Amino acid sequence: STSSFGGQLVWSASGNHRIRILNRSTTTQTLFGVSVDAGRVATIGGNGATGNATSGTALTNAFNTPSGVAFDGVDLYVADTTNHCIKKISSTGVLSAVAGTCGTAGTLNGAVGVGRMNAPEGIQYYENGSHKGIVVGASGSARLMFYRISGPSLLFGGTIVPGDTNVVACGGTYHTDGVNGTLAICSGVYGATVLGTSVCFTNYTYHNVRCLNTSGQVSTMMGAMQGIDDNAPG
Repeated sequence: STSSFGGQLVWSASGNHRIRILNRSTTTQTLFGVSVDAGRVATIGGNGATGNATSGTALTNAFNTPSGVAFDGVDLYVADTTNHCIKKISSTGVLSAVAGTCGTAGTLNGAVGVGRMNAPEGIQYYENGSHKGIVVGASGSARLMFYRISGPSLLFGGTIVPGDTNVVACGGTYHTDGVNGTLAICSGVYGATVLGTSVCFTNYTYHNVRCLNTSGQVSTMMGAMQGIDDNAPG
């Protein structure tokens, strides 16, 4: 997964457990605490070993199969897939855990260290007015989750207080468009992205892409809707 900002390009090198950056500017830049020469690639997170650090300097500590990366304008967020959590690399290179319980898989709403996610992969920064957060495709549990950074609590048809991560789509039994996101059936939620004020995700096994609007209703954006459910709730 890659993310770009200010002319720079960031990506996760999952196989060697590192986060890398390309400085595409014409001058040396200090990026996430690391001095990077113009036109050069450098590591900004991970020491190459597998591990589960949640504090300290991102460059000298360990990740475990990082995948998605997202930038909020200041800090970088990393889906540390095999550790089942989202970590943040601050603009100065400081590492912290922000969502899920690192080292423990599961599906549970809540703050970091309380909530659970399972194998997060695709992530994307979301901003809609004062609503700010990270959309997470939790592939291991086939859930779309949302980590709220800031803003009012009501979003996607439910309440998510700042600092919490909640399931916002998947886990149900319905294929029908227009149902509440948490009632939708999903499988293979690897990718997550932002489309306007909606968030979209891959529904791999069902061969489609579905989107969740701010009211919390799902619709099929690409591919075939897999069936019509009689008596589906509106």
